[in-house]
Amino acid sequence: MRIVETARTHFLNREPFLLFVEDEKAQRFADELLWKLPETGFLPHQILDEQAQELVPIAITKSKINVTQALFAFNL
Repeated sequence: MRIVETARTHFLNREPFLLFVEDEKAQRFADELLWKLPETGFLPHQILDEQAQELVPIAITKSKINVTQALFAFNL
């Protein structure tokens, strides 16, 4: 729940947010989590492993670089 709450807070504040994950399994987990929660909707997000060319509100990446230039991140 902490992951979803943190992502939601930054999304509502229009602050790009990045989830760093270790592998594809963790990437799928985070993707499914953001689709399922909150129960009243979902958090729009993208899976990115290369530099984004446009603003992405929430991104999930296996990359070790900040692909969205987000100031806020969660390292899983």
